Amino acid sequence: SLYGGSPTIQVDERMLRVGSARVPLNHVGSVTANDQPSAARRAAGPDLDARAWICLRGWVNTNATIEITDERDPIPYWLVSTRDPKALAAAITSAKRALAKQSS
Repeated sequence: SLYGGSPTIQVDERMLRVGSARVPLNHVGSVTANDQPSAARRAAGPDLDARAWICLRGWVNTNATIEITDERDPIPYWLVSTRDPKALAAAITSAKRALAKQSS
Protein backbone atom coordinates (compact mmCIF):
# COMPACT_ATOMS: atom_id res chain seq x y z
CA SER A 1 0.00 0.00 0.00
CA LEU A 2 1.09 3.57 -0.53
CA TYR A 3 1.63 5.90 2.37
CA GLY A 4 0.73 9.53 1.91
CA GLY A 5 1.10 12.45 4.21
CA SER A 6 3.29 13.08 7.20
CA PRO A 7 4.18 10.54 9.86
CA THR A 8 2.39 11.05 13.15
CA ILE A 9 4.41 12.11 16.18
CA GLN A 10 3.08 10.67 19.45
CA VAL A 11 4.33 11.00 23.01
CA ASP A 12 2.72 8.93 25.74
CA GLU A 13 3.71 7.97 29.28
CA ARG A 14 6.38 5.52 28.13
CA MET A 15 7.18 5.95 24.43
CA LEU A 16 8.02 8.44 21.69
CA ARG A 17 6.73 7.43 18.25
CA VAL A 18 7.47 9.07 14.92
CA GLY A 19 5.71 7.19 12.15
CA SER A 20 6.56 3.53 12.71
CA ALA A 21 9.78 4.28 14.65
CA ARG A 22 9.65 4.29 18.42
CA VAL A 23 11.96 4.77 21.38
CA PRO A 24 11.20 4.30 25.10
CA LEU A 25 11.27 7.60 26.96
CA ASN A 26 13.85 6.24 29.39
CA HIS A 27 16.28 6.27 26.41
CA VAL A 28 15.49 9.86 25.44
CA GLY A 29 17.79 12.61 26.69
CA SER A 30 17.66 16.30 25.93
CA VAL A 31 15.39 17.79 23.29
CA THR A 32 16.35 20.88 21.30
CA ALA A 33 13.55 22.81 19.63
CA ASN A 34 14.97 24.17 16.35
CA ASP A 35 12.10 26.65 16.10
CA GLN A 36 13.82 29.14 13.81
CA PRO A 37 14.18 28.12 10.15
CA SER A 38 17.89 29.04 10.21
CA ALA A 39 18.53 26.77 13.23
CA ALA A 40 16.50 23.97 11.62
CA ARG A 41 18.52 24.30 8.39
CA ARG A 42 21.80 24.11 10.34
CA ALA A 43 20.57 21.02 12.24
CA ALA A 44 19.60 19.32 8.98
CA GLY A 45 22.67 20.50 7.08
CA PRO A 46 26.13 21.42 8.35
CA ASP A 47 25.50 20.25 11.94
CA LEU A 48 23.90 16.91 10.96
CA ASP A 49 25.59 13.77 12.31
CA ALA A 50 25.53 11.08 9.61
CA ARG A 51 24.52 8.52 12.26
CA ALA A 52 21.34 10.43 13.17
CA TRP A 53 17.90 9.03 12.40
CA ILE A 54 16.04 11.64 10.40
CA CYS A 55 12.41 12.16 9.53
CA LEU A 56 12.29 15.45 7.66
CA ARG A 57 9.62 16.93 5.44
CA GLY A 58 10.70 19.65 3.02
CA TRP A 59 7.56 21.71 3.51
CA VAL A 60 8.10 22.00 7.31
CA ASN A 61 10.82 24.54 8.06
CA THR A 62 11.34 23.74 11.78
CA ASN A 63 12.43 20.57 13.56
CA ALA A 64 13.52 19.06 16.87
CA THR A 65 16.71 17.26 17.84
CA ILE A 66 15.97 14.41 20.27
CA GLU A 67 18.98 12.86 22.01
CA ILE A 68 19.05 9.05 22.26
CA THR A 69 20.84 7.88 25.42
CA ASP A 70 20.71 4.08 24.96
CA GLU A 71 24.38 3.00 25.01
CA ARG A 72 23.55 0.02 22.76
CA ASP A 73 21.96 2.24 20.10
CA PRO A 74 24.44 3.63 17.54
CA ILE A 75 22.02 6.48 16.73
CA PRO A 76 23.00 9.61 18.70
CA TYR A 77 19.76 11.49 18.08
CA TRP A 78 16.58 11.77 16.06
CA LEU A 79 15.99 14.84 13.90
CA VAL A 80 12.26 15.25 13.30
CA SER A 81 10.31 17.84 11.33
CA THR A 82 7.55 19.44 13.34
CA ARG A 83 5.63 22.67 12.97
CA ASP A 84 5.76 23.17 16.75
CA PRO A 85 9.13 21.96 18.07
CA LYS A 86 8.67 23.75 21.41
CA ALA A 87 5.41 21.87 22.04
CA LEU A 88 7.09 18.56 21.15
CA ALA A 89 9.99 19.33 23.52
CA ALA A 90 7.53 20.25 26.28
CA ALA A 91 5.49 17.06 25.74
CA ILE A 92 8.59 14.86 25.91
CA THR A 93 9.90 16.68 29.01
CA SER A 94 6.53 16.38 30.75
CA ALA A 95 6.17 12.68 29.90
CA LYS A 96 9.72 11.97 31.10
CA ARG A 97 9.00 13.79 34.37
CA ALA A 98 5.86 11.69 34.90
CA LEU A 99 7.81 8.50 34.11
CA ALA A 100 10.52 9.44 36.63
CA LYS A 101 7.85 9.98 39.33
CA GLN A 102 6.37 6.53 38.59
CA SER A 103 9.78 4.87 38.90
CA SER A 104 10.68 6.46 42.22
